[in-house]
Amino acid sequence: MTHQEAYRRFDEVRDEYHAARFALRRGLQVFQYDPAGFEVGSRDQVTLHHLESCIGNLQITYLVRLFAEFEAILRDYWLNGRNRASTPRMVDLMNSVAAYCFMSNDDVQNAHEVRDYRNDVIHEHLQDPRFDFQTCRSRLACFIRWLPQRW
Repeated sequence: MTHQEAYRRFDEVRDEYHAARFALRRGLQVFQYDPAGFEVGSRDQVTLHHLESCIGNLQITYLVRLFAEFEAILRDYWLNGRNRASTPRMVDLMNSVAAYCFMSNDDVQNAHEVRDYRNDVIHEHLQDPRFDFQTCRSRLACFIRWLPQRW
């Protein structure tokens, strides 16, 4: 993998997030004029509440997707760049990669804060965004920039 490929994966998640946000906002506008148009089946009716809930959870949903890509990138580096077949916990993986790549403490700490936030979302059912999507993306990208250009 290369830096370019890793960043492309982050960009794809970002672009999908923006598309989903646009589609949901447009859906809300359309719903105001034609709520019956959202009935897709007898049991699958989309309501205003569903659309608003989806918009409210969108940033957190895409944070989880973004972090999954980040983890996949690090695990690929661990396997192919460091030739390690083990599967350490994410906190240990991040710390090991950071130490090997001589990363700045600030970039490591910022990425760990995103990891902690993601863990709170998953394990504690946190619904209030601690960081916006762009901040999470930027912090994880700063961690990735320390990896070799190609591995």
